[in-house]
Amino acid sequence: MTQTFRPRSGFQLDWLPQRLIRASTVTSPRWRLGLGLIVVSLQLALTYLVYLMGGAQYTYAHAMYLPIVLAAILFSAPAGVLAGIVGGLLLGPWMPADVGQAQPQILFNWLYRLVAFALTGGLVGLLFDELRRQIRQVTWLAHHDPISGLPNITLLFHQLQQALQQPEPQIGLVMVQFENMSTLDEIFGCTSTSTLTRQVALRLQQGLPSETLVCRVYAHRLVILLVGQSQQQIERTLTWANRALMQPFELEQIPVHLETVIGYCTVSAEMTAREAMMKANRALSYAQVRGRSIWQYDIQCDRITRDSIELLGSLQEAIAQDQLRLHFQPKIDLTDGTIVGVEALVRWQHPTRGSVAPHQFIPAAENTTLIDPLTDWVLDRALRQCNYWKGQGIDLTLAVNISPRNLQNPEFSLKIRRLLKRYRFDPAKLELEITEGAMMQDPEAVINLLEGLYQHRLNIAIDDFGTGYSSLAYIHRLPVTVLKVDQSFVRDLMTKPELQPIVQAIIAVGHACQMQVVAEGIEDAASMAWLLQHGCDMGQGYWISRPLTPLGFEAWYQSCDGVSQQWLDLGTDYRAQGS
Repeated sequence: MTQTFRPRSGFQLDWLPQRLIRASTVTSPRWRLGLGLIVVSLQLALTYLVYLMGGAQYTYAHAMYLPIVLAAILFSAPAGVLAGIVGGLLLGPWMPADVGQAQPQILFNWLYRLVAFALTGGLVGLLFDELRRQIRQVTWLAHHDPISGLPNITLLFHQLQQALQQPEPQIGLVMVQFENMSTLDEIFGCTSTSTLTRQVALRLQQGLPSETLVCRVYAHRLVILLVGQSQQQIERTLTWANRALMQPFELEQIPVHLETVIGYCTVSAEMTAREAMMKANRALSYAQVRGRSIWQYDIQCDRITRDSIELLGSLQEAIAQDQLRLHFQPKIDLTDGTIVGVEALVRWQHPTRGSVAPHQFIPAAENTTLIDPLTDWVLDRALRQCNYWKGQGIDLTLAVNISPRNLQNPEFSLKIRRLLKRYRFDPAKLELEITEGAMMQDPEAVINLLEGLYQHRLNIAIDDFGTGYSSLAYIHRLPVTVLKVDQSFVRDLMTKPELQPIVQAIIAVGHACQMQVVAEGIEDAASMAWLLQHGCDMGQGYWISRPLTPLGFEAWYQSCDGVSQQWLDLGTDYRAQGS
């Protein structure tokens, strides 16, 4: 069920309470002593003001709430209580009710005021203590991969840019790819291989210089930032790292050998951080093609392999000759189990190569103009199929993945409107998914592009949310109606309890920004029950259903009569917890 989103123009996160929270997180003793003196001075000044204005019976006494609340915000709940007690005593037995008539206060009056001050300080302090905790968690999440606990691309770019500002930077950027990690995923599961990634990072950190940064940027790849090392030192370091990674690791008490490939580049002062990442990536790709364990970037790495060229060259032919197929993965409403939508996923059945996996051609197509006809084909066939289903009594929302390159096409919005008109499809039931990383590459440009689509009643979804790219300063400005929790969080939700507060925070962020939250990668009943209990709106994943052919989806939908059998199998107890 689509929830209406209204952009909040002019809303800014940078307001006074946030500035106070930032001040409260400073740990310098001198700074905190200064803040304490300000609070005490303010209390004494207000006490003198109350006396000058006639005594405690006048409304000036309420000004004492200001330093009490300030103490609670800047320090903690105990500090707020203490400030409340001090304020209550300052305006207590020694402060006349009426100075002019020398009339003392009634005992009950000043005691009541003291208790009210203390309670206010305590409650405000508890509230801001929780806000401080959440800010620390979000700050950590913004700079780390929550699955492995390693720094992410945001922190990597920050450190790399700082290193590039040195007069004569000596920097090596290294990509370490685990070639057989996908096989290990299939055998041991993603949870175990995440543990293996942490083992690898720990082994590297123990042997590398202390200032070295080891990051997890991709699922099966680590990035190492070497600072202050000459070319010879970088080569020696990587030779050691390669030998260290050849030693077996232990996974579920079984010795495991990792097949690693290393690509790196030396970063010069004229490079940007993004250019350095691209060159290290190309060196890694070239090492994989050449079958080398270590490869340094050179001009040869910029050449695309013949195989990639052939695959991209045949993609346009595949679209024209109808070699592509669409599969549909169901999406259900977690509150009642209703099947509310599908996500369209493209598959390629090549006449000579056989089945070509999406990751083999979609990322490459996104770097060329071929992504436009590919997206056009997916939208046309998916809308046609949903229109047919609507005639059969199956009325669903449709989610389609789009590329940032599609948004740059000035005719993209017009093409969508024409297709919607052709198939008489309600725009409010079409959901365009764009990855979180793509949105954050150029937020201002993306906001303008998405606003144009949103004005035509189309829904916009942030895909793979939580992978470490987001800037909270932009999320509230995006015309987004749906937030999709990345499957890497949901898949390990019950085996890794530390992921649960992260998912809970993502759900809270989505709802606070008036978005519906969809969990991807639900693979067991316990995860689905947990998501239901914690207010997640919708879900999809292998436990509900794998992606299905159109005929397969029709049979599956009719067999469960529009309500997910897995949701029904959860039982009334789980559903009662969820409600």
